[in-house]
Amino acid sequence: MTEQRKVLMPELAFGHGERLKLQQLRIVEWLYDQALMSQTKPDDAGDEEQDRLTDLSQPWQLLRGIQLKAWQEECREAWFRSGCKGTIKVVTGAGKTILALAIIQQMQNEQLCDLRVAVVVPTIVLMNQWHDQLLATSNLPPWAIGRLGGGYKDAFNDSRRILLAVLDSAQRELPQMVRTADLGKRLLLIADECHRAGAPVMSRVLATERIASLGLSATPEREDEDEAGAEQGYDNSLLGRELGPLIYELTLAQALEMGIVPPYTIKHYGLELTDSERAEYEQLSRSISDCRNELQNYAGPRAQSGASFFSWVQKTVRHQGGDLATLAGRFLQETSRRKALLYGAEARYKALERILKEQFETNADSMALLFHESIESVNDLYLRLYLAGFPVVLEHSQLPQELRNLSLELFRKGIAKVMVSAKSLIEGFNVPAVDTGIVVASTTSVRQRIQSLGRVLRRFRTASGEEKSPVVHIFYVRDTVDELIYEREDWSTLTGADRNVYYHLNLNEELVEQSGPPRKCLPRDEEIDESTLVPGSLYPGRLEGQVLSCDSSGNVRDPEGNLVTVPPEVPQLLKNILGRPGRFYVTPVKFFCLARVPAGDEWETLFICKLPGKPVPSTPPVQVDDEELLLWLETAKPGQPYPFALRKPVQEYRYRKKRGGVITQKRNHGEVFALVGHEASDAHKGADARRVLGSIREVGKIGHEVTRFVVDSEGVAVYLHGNQQYFLAKVEKGFEFPE
Repeated sequence: MTEQRKVLMPELAFGHGERLKLQQLRIVEWLYDQALMSQTKPDDAGDEEQDRLTDLSQPWQLLRGIQLKAWQEECREAWFRSGCKGTIKVVTGAGKTILALAIIQQMQNEQLCDLRVAVVVPTIVLMNQWHDQLLATSNLPPWAIGRLGGGYKDAFNDSRRILLAVLDSAQRELPQMVRTADLGKRLLLIADECHRAGAPVMSRVLATERIASLGLSATPEREDEDEAGAEQGYDNSLLGRELGPLIYELTLAQALEMGIVPPYTIKHYGLELTDSERAEYEQLSRSISDCRNELQNYAGPRAQSGASFFSWVQKTVRHQGGDLATLAGRFLQETSRRKALLYGAEARYKALERILKEQFETNADSMALLFHESIESVNDLYLRLYLAGFPVVLEHSQLPQELRNLSLELFRKGIAKVMVSAKSLIEGFNVPAVDTGIVVASTTSVRQRIQSLGRVLRRFRTASGEEKSPVVHIFYVRDTVDELIYEREDWSTLTGADRNVYYHLNLNEELVEQSGPPRKCLPRDEEIDESTLVPGSLYPGRLEGQVLSCDSSGNVRDPEGNLVTVPPEVPQLLKNILGRPGRFYVTPVKFFCLARVPAGDEWETLFICKLPGKPVPSTPPVQVDDEELLLWLETAKPGQPYPFALRKPVQEYRYRKKRGGVITQKRNHGEVFALVGHEASDAHKGADARRVLGSIREVGKIGHEVTRFVVDSEGVAVYLHGNQQYFLAKVEKGFEFPE
C-alpha cells in the first residue's frame, strides 16, 4: 500500500453498512434489468441477416455505407504496389481499420478468392471493436468471423475466414494453427498497433506463415523505455523486416490540415518537486549514475546502453551472485525508486485536481480521460478523485474483468465523467465524446504520448450540433529526466503549428506561460553540418538509426548477431574514443557513426566517424567439397584467412587467459575448462586442447586477440577478427571436460 493510500483509507469507511447497501443495490439492478427484458420485444433478426452471404465465394462487401477518403485509397494502392507487404503509419482516429477492410475486400475479390485473414491486436477491447465493425459494415455472416483470446477459442476452418486474435493468445497458437491447416499460401496477417508485436515474447506471432503482411500503427517504431534509448530505423527492425517497410505516413499535423481530427490544443505543464522530493531525486540520480558507470565495466559490448543494458542488468540479478549481482540489484531498485518518486510527485495530484475542477466549472458535460504509467498511482488517483466528489471510474489490467467492463460502459454512456486509466487503455479504446485528456505521468516514450493523444482527438458533435474542441494536458517534472521527451520530437512539427502551449506551475500554484518547450528538439542527421563534426566530439543531433555492436576482435554485428561490413578503421576508432569496443549507431541518411556515453544523470552522444554508405551484411563464405577442403588444410597455418563455409553442427568455445590460458565451455551453473595434455584421459583430446591453445598464443603475436572460437563438424577450428574468419587449428577428436 502506498503512502498516499494510507492517508486516504480512513476517509473511505467501507464497513458492514456499506456492504449491505452495495448488495441491496445489486439486487435492485438485477430486478430492474429483468423488468426491462420483459418489456422489450425481440428484434426481427430476419431483416438484419437477409443481406449476409451464405456462400463465401461470392464478393465480399466489408465497407457498406462507407466512402474511402483520398488518403485511404492512395494508401491501399501503395500497399498492393509494394507486393502486398508493408506498414502503415497513420495517426490514431484517421481510419486505419477501414483501410484494412478495404485491403481485405480487394484481395479477396480480385486476387485470392479463398483468402484467410488473421488480425492480431494487443487488447480484448480492440478485438471486440474489430468484431463490431465487421458485423456493422460487412455482408459476412457472424460464423465467418472468429475470435481468439478473451475467453474465445475459435480457429480457422472452411467457413471461418477471418480470425481476430489478441496478441498474447496469437503468439501461442496462431503459428501452429496456420501450419497445421496449411494456410500459409492464402493468409493475410494484419498486426494492428504493430509496435506491440515487436516485444521479445510477442514477436513469436511473426513466425506465422503467410503470403501477405500489413502493419498498422500511429507509432510503429519501438523505443527503448529508458533515458538512454535511441530512435532506431523501423525498416531495419524486426517489425520492418517481417511486416514490410513503412509505405505510407499520415501525421497528426497532416490529419488536422485535412480535417480528419478536430482542432485541438495541447497544454504542457512543468511541475516542481518539493524540497524533500528534490533532495531524494538528486541523491538517487547520483547513485544511479555511479552504479551504471561501474556496471558498464562488466557489461558486454552489445549491452552498454538502452534496453539491452537494462536486460543485462536484470539477468545479472537473476543468475549471478556476489558483489556484481548486489550492485545490479541496487541499480534496478534505485531506478525504480526514482521513477516512483517522479510518478508520485505531489504536484501531479494538485495540478490534476485544479484542471478538472476548472474544466467542470466551465462545462458540466465535459468528459475527461486520465493516463498514468503506474497502476499503483492510478489507484491512488482514483481514490483522491472519488473522495473529492468527482464522477470517476477506474480502469486497468489488474481489475476483475467485470469491473473493467462496467467502468467502460459507464464512461461510454456519459454516466461517469472521468476515467482514470493505466497504459493498458492506450491502444484500442474509442469514446469520441471525450474532450479532455490528461497525461498525468508517462515514460519518455514519444510513441506512448501520441497514442494517448489519439484517444482524445476524435471528431464528435454534441446534441446541439456543436463540434468539440479537445484539450490535452501533459504533465512533466521540471529539471528531471521527464524533460527528455522534448529533445526527441519537435512537438510543433509533430502536432501542428500553434497547437502547443507551455506553462510553469510552481509550488505556489502560480501558472506562468513559457516561450516554448523546456528543451530544444535535437535535429536529424540530414540537418547536421558535417564539417563541424570531429571524432570524439559531442554530436549535436538526435540519436537515431541502425544499432550495431563491435567486440574486442573488431567483429561488427547487428542485433540479431549477423556480421555487418564496415570500414576496417571503425572498430579501432570506436575503441580509441570510448576506451573499449561496444554498441554504436549508424544514422539513416548521412551514415554518421555515433556512440552513447553516460554523463552524470543523463547520456551524451559522441561522433565517431562518417561511413561511405549504409552498412551491408557481410558476404557469406563459399561452400567447398571434401577434397578441396582437405587439400587446403594440408598447408593451413594459424592466423590464415579461412575462406570456406563452416559445416554444421558448429560448437562454440571461449578462451580465457586465467591459469596461463584455458578453453572453456558453458554449462548450466557456470563453465568448465578443457583438460590439456596428460590431464585428459583421452590422449588425443588432450593433444587437441594443447594444439588449439598453442595456436591462440601464436595468432596473438600478429595482433589477433581470440576470446571465442568455433569447431565445425569436420574439426576445423576458426575464429573471427575484423569480420573475417581465420584458421586456428585442426581438431581431430575434440576436447575433454571434467564431469
